[in-house]
Amino acid sequence: MRTLEEFNSIVKQPIDPAFIKERSQGGQTFSYISTDRAIEMLNEAFDYCWSYEAALMEGQQDSRGNQIVIVKGRLSAKVKLDDAGIVTEIVKEQFGTNTVRGGQWDTAVKGASSDAMKKCAVAFGIGMQLYPNSSWNTWTASDIDKLSEYMKLQGEKDVDKDKCRKYLGDNPGIKPPMLDSLIAELTETKKKK
Repeated sequence: MRTLEEFNSIVKQPIDPAFIKERSQGGQTFSYISTDRAIEMLNEAFDYCWSYEAALMEGQQDSRGNQIVIVKGRLSAKVKLDDAGIVTEIVKEQFGTNTVRGGQWDTAVKGASSDAMKKCAVAFGIGMQLYPNSSWNTWTASDIDKLSEYMKLQGEKDVDKDKCRKYLGDNPGIKPPMLDSLIAELTETKKKK
């Protein structure tokens, strides 16, 4: 069972871009991860000490007359608060939806359940970097300072805010929570040389 500190460290690790998929809806493109990848991330984050249950809430029609399934998901996980072994259970609940296509209610319920589970995982912080307005994607002055330090470790000269902005434009996968581990990794690599 993981400590809360270990959990937080794991959650801040970036998602391998190979696992990020995209879909278009309503003229916008959204990034997401598959349900099996979300389960793997939950297993890693909580050291398999989690459970999920879903309850079918109801079926409704949307504004276009499509049948919609609504599921309420409940994800509970256990973590140690510290090395003393005090264990607590944390619970997150979210709703998931899916459209019934071709009369396939079972497929729609499964999709709505997966949607609710992934939303619960995000409520724990897992996969937050996929959301453009999350803290994963919000750069503070302190984050820019860390990015500047990282760029200098990479050999960049005369790093200023404009150079940092250009670097971010060229490397959109770098997000604020990743910087500490990137700096530590690069520092360790340089020590070995």
